[in-house]
This record gives sequence, C-alpha cells and structure tokens, in this order.
Amino acid sequence: MLFSFRMNMIPGRRLHAGDFLHTFRMLKYPSVVFPFMYYMWAWTFVNVMPAISLAAIYTKYYGLASGTIGLCLGVSLTVGSVIGEFFAGRASDYLMYRLARRNNNIRIPEYRLYLCTLSAIFMPVGIIIFGCTVGRTGYVTPLVGLAVGTFGLQIASTCLYSYISDCYKPQTPESGVLFNLSRGLSFIVGYFALPFADEVGFPAAWGTFAAILFVFFIPLVALMIWGESWRHRLGKPTFHKHM
Repeated sequence: MLFSFRMNMIPGRRLHAGDFLHTFRMLKYPSVVFPFMYYMWAWTFVNVMPAISLAAIYTKYYGLASGTIGLCLGVSLTVGSVIGEFFAGRASDYLMYRLARRNNNIRIPEYRLYLCTLSAIFMPVGIIIFGCTVGRTGYVTPLVGLAVGTFGLQIASTCLYSYISDCYKPQTPESGVLFNLSRGLSFIVGYFALPFADEVGFPAAWGTFAAILFVFFIPLVALMIWGESWRHRLGKPTFHKHM
C-alpha cells in the first residue's frame, strides 16, 4: 500500500490537473499576495543572502576558516530566531486579544499585521548594520546586524502565517504552500547580491536591499486599513471539488 498511488487516494476521490492550481488561485486575494511578496523578499535578504554570501565576505575581509564562518552564521541566526520566536507568538496573541476587547470582542485578522510593523523596522536595520560595518569593524558587529534582522524575520513569519490562516482558514494549506514557494524563489539573490556590492560597495548595496524590503511592506499597511473591506468584496475562495 505504501507504494500504491491509487490505494493511498481518498476513497471516491480522483486527482485532476486543476487540483494543483488551487494554490495559485489564492494569489488573486490581496490578503495573500501582499504578504507573499513581502515574505519572499524578507526571506531573501535576511536569511538566504547571508547564507550564500557570508563565506565569501568573511574569507575576504577577516580571513576566517570555513568552520568558524559556519559558527558565526549559525549562532547569529539562531539567537535572532529564538528571541523572535519567543516574543512574536505571545505578543501577536496579546495584541489580538487587546484590540478585540476594544472592538466588542470581535477579532479582525488585520490585528495580526500591526505587530508585523516591527519586522519592517528590525529587518532593514539589521541589513544596514551588516552592510555598513562589514570590513570596517571586527567580525562580531556585522553578526549583530544578522541577529537583529533575523529577529524581525521571525516576527514577520509568525504574524503573516497567522494572518493568512485567520483570513482564509479552509485554504490554510494552499496559503502555506505559497509561503514555501516564496522561500524557494529566494535563490535569485545569489545572482546579484555580491556582484552589486562589488560595484557600489556594501553600504549602498545592502542599503538598497533594506529599502526594497521596506517598500514591499507598504502594501501591508494598505491591508491594515482596507484589508477587511477587500475580503468582503472579493468573497471567500470556492474551489470546485472533482469526484
């Protein structure tokens, strides 16, 4: 049975090519596509970019061995992620609870996005700290920037996943797949990050990336204001189930 595709199907259910398109249909909803775009660039510049560039940067400017570079990257990302995870979950739930009490105990998904504003501060700040200090200070200071950025990324991850789940609960799997896709698209940064930095310098290059990330947060501000009305106007997703 483990090796039989048909025997593992839901009884009475047939697989159709259109079933694979349900995920992408969610992109027509602002409450999904705006977080998708913001999270894609957040994951690109805060997580993937350090992972693929730190070895070359720290070898060139600090002459560190590969094991030491791996330790630097792992410690900074772990510290930022752990602190962000402990903070974001509790703070998001507390903020939702407090704002709902002011709204006759009615919970609105957009309340989740208010805490995400911190990610639009910490992630660009962390990127700028790294870009402005690498090669100019000791190797520890840029790692502080990585930790600060990762702290903001963890806040964004917690808030955005919770937000899209609150908006469209039955379609949470489809929305989650899109977020995983946004992570996969982050590989593109490997083609332009270091060449761009070699041309204009790390402060200008990493500052540009921070600005791009902040720009993609602006649509989330629009969601905080009009997201609820947009959802009511577009209605709930309805996917035809083939049997």
